[in-house]
Amino acid sequence: MRLNLCVLCYLLCGMFALNIYGAEAQDKKFLFDGIKHYERGEYSQAAEVFKRYVGKPVPVAIPFCQDLIENGHLRVEGIPPLPSAEFVDGDEEKKNQSWFKAAKEYADLKTKSQKYLLARLSGARNMQSGPLLYLIGTLFEEGTSSVKQDRQKAIEIYMEAFKFRDPRAILSLARLSPSTNVWGFTVQSIQKIILHVLSKGRDEGHAFFQLSRQAAEKNEFLRYFLYLAAQFGHAQAQFDWATSHCSGHPQSLFWMMHAAEQNNCTALSASAYAFEKGEGAKIDLRRAFGYYSRAAHHPEATVIEFFNFGCMCEDGAGTTPSLEDAILWFGKAYERDKSDLNVVNRLGLALGRVGRYAEASPLLGASRSLHQKAEFNYATNLLFLDSVEFMPEVVEIYTKLASQGFLEAAAGIAQFVLEGKIQFDLPRLKSFFESGIAQEKDSTLVAEAYGSLYDLYDRLNDQFVQESVTSLDIIRKAVEANPRHIGATHALAKELKEVEKYSEALDYLLFLEKAGKRDIFNDIGACFSSLGIKEKQGKQRKEFALKARNYFLKQIAVEDFPQERAMAAYNLYALYNQGRVTPPLPDSELLSYLKMGAEGGDPDAQNDLGAANMLELHGVLQNFDEAERLFKLAVAQGMYGAKVNLMQLCSLKGDEASFSRLFNELFAEYPDQFSSFIETLMTKIEEILSETNSTDDAEDDAEEDRTWDMSFDAVRASEISPPASLPDAKREKEDADIKEGTYTVATAPIATAPIATVPHTTLKDLITSNQLSAAVSSSKKLSKKEQAEAEEQERLQRKYARLMAEVEQLKGTRQTKYRKVRSLIDRQIQAFGGRLINSKGSGRRLKVGQEHSGFHQPHGADAKGGALKSLTDLMDQAARSQEEGQDKQKGQKSDIKK
Repeated sequence: MRLNLCVLCYLLCGMFALNIYGAEAQDKKFLFDGIKHYERGEYSQAAEVFKRYVGKPVPVAIPFCQDLIENGHLRVEGIPPLPSAEFVDGDEEKKNQSWFKAAKEYADLKTKSQKYLLARLSGARNMQSGPLLYLIGTLFEEGTSSVKQDRQKAIEIYMEAFKFRDPRAILSLARLSPSTNVWGFTVQSIQKIILHVLSKGRDEGHAFFQLSRQAAEKNEFLRYFLYLAAQFGHAQAQFDWATSHCSGHPQSLFWMMHAAEQNNCTALSASAYAFEKGEGAKIDLRRAFGYYSRAAHHPEATVIEFFNFGCMCEDGAGTTPSLEDAILWFGKAYERDKSDLNVVNRLGLALGRVGRYAEASPLLGASRSLHQKAEFNYATNLLFLDSVEFMPEVVEIYTKLASQGFLEAAAGIAQFVLEGKIQFDLPRLKSFFESGIAQEKDSTLVAEAYGSLYDLYDRLNDQFVQESVTSLDIIRKAVEANPRHIGATHALAKELKEVEKYSEALDYLLFLEKAGKRDIFNDIGACFSSLGIKEKQGKQRKEFALKARNYFLKQIAVEDFPQERAMAAYNLYALYNQGRVTPPLPDSELLSYLKMGAEGGDPDAQNDLGAANMLELHGVLQNFDEAERLFKLAVAQGMYGAKVNLMQLCSLKGDEASFSRLFNELFAEYPDQFSSFIETLMTKIEEILSETNSTDDAEDDAEEDRTWDMSFDAVRASEISPPASLPDAKREKEDADIKEGTYTVATAPIATAPIATVPHTTLKDLITSNQLSAAVSSSKKLSKKEQAEAEEQERLQRKYARLMAEVEQLKGTRQTKYRKVRSLIDRQIQAFGGRLINSKGSGRRLKVGQEHSGFHQPHGADAKGGALKSLTDLMDQAARSQEEGQDKQKGQKSDIKK
């Protein structure tokens, strides 16, 4: 009777195990059922179970679903692969596939001999395949036509299957050996929990998760069932299993993304963070933004989710930047927790960035104690709120922070200095930078700090004359601090280019090209062009020129940077115009590049195109109005050469007033450069006119040159004799009154101007096209005597023009010295004859010949313009008298001939 009762109980337990879901869920089947149908080849029934798992992050079900779909048993459309699949490693893939592979093999195993099964059993142990061990165990438990039933062997195999994570072995062990102990739990107690959960309609994943919570922390029981729960698709188990690994571990991100796909809010945030920071995968900001967005819109979202998504919106990480969206989400976080200073500070910053400074100020003020950056932001907002009223407070805060080594505050002070808003002790500011750089670990901030120092050295170099370092030294340190800092590297390349270290500049520029920077092609071309000019060998010169051309063309093709494009167009024009690239371009194409540069705002191109309109170059018809417009555009950008050309244009147009004004402005603005230009111009004129000068005039020309040279030297008192009628005592008093130095035009070595600044063709064509050249040309048709007379007249005209230029120059000065004026009068007498006498009356006017000068003998320096105007009139009259005398003399000679 006892035996029969035991048999009955065994049968009842077996029936209960077969119908494992209980009465409440008899019609609901889960993965165990689906897998069993698949093992038996009942694919339609298996498909009914697995269709609920299609596209869901349940690793055990994924291979079954794929196989059923591929073989037409399960029809679904548009199911994308799980995003986590790309991160699964080989070991994890093998574990998740073991259920499917064992199920595929089961039908074949049922036909094999016991010897084969024992051999396969050994292989399953080596593979640590719990599902395969479980199926072999069922064959020994039930027996087959080739295998003798052996329940003891089955128990041993089930224990191994359980060890290698097939929980179905628990249910079988509960039938055959219910008291078997596993980690302090009997298999029967484990079975009860599983069956209880399943009977409530919850799947295996929930059952395994409940079992994991029965164990003490870090107990093997917990890890065993927690991993099973993750494999069977329990979201919280997947999240917990992910966090049980170190951050950045491949399995961590794999399981975290599984949990995120099941809309676990925390997992969404964690997956977003992993892709934002590159932990466990490459940085992918678009994915990070997507996860942050889903987390922020989650019903369980907290301050963290709102804040993180707001940061992504503000920074434009993985999306288009939107400050309005950032303010919305920061505002949600602020409403949820107004005590979180990070939220308060970030909301204030965002409000300030959209110009809502009044709203931002109290928020930034409330969070200024958060850290140095927060206090810096508070001060900066005050500056935007009212730069005049709050400037003292801002400078005070910046100074305090800078003295503590906060580099951004030091950079802010430097910017104020450069903008002329404040005066600051530069050595002290430099010490702030040095202190901050010494303690700053962020290489980007160090590089930017050196960049600010570089700006100070570059633009205020006159205030660093005692320093041994240069702006080049400073920017080189910036690049050394962060070799990949794009801004610092570009600045260093430009600095090296300025000091003509073209090869070194190219190294940095080519690095920037590889980094994707597209506004440096013109700089690269300019370096190759300069290297070509320095190169002595013709072949290498040509190679460099071709490389320069290619980079200029490359920059022209990039329309995003109009300034660099205009410069490249002009440089390309210059390259062809100088004949450094062959074959030459036709005038129309050459002119198109010049126009592109001018229209793009390049001053060199505007200047050269103006010269083309003035001198009819490259097939351009002469157009003085267009030339004037272009020259003025270049002058507005501070181009010296364009102002010289504009002055020459006024001469060609006969606009003497504008010519004189520009002449004086050039002397005042560029004294050394313009003096050199005048000397160079006069040298060229002399070279052209020397062909027409007779040998008899050599002595006069030498005297003329000496006279002209005097105008560019200081007039020494010993070289000028005072009027004989001036008493010695009075003369000494006059000397004391005018003791402050004589007005001089500083001399400088003659500098060869670049072609783009003062084109040689401009000077040549201007000189050869004016009346002076025409007079010389016509004089060649005269007789020898007439030619000599014409040349003499021309020589006197040149002397007069030079003297007048000096007089015009002196009119622009406020303290014209008496001796300088006397020097001019003496030279006028030398050129045109006459003598200096005192006229009668109280005025003591001076006369040259019989002409009154209107010039008073002063008792001190004459700072008025009236005397100079009288002198101008006197010189005009003397010149006319000279010409009338010559004309009268010619007339008399003509009458005698008749």
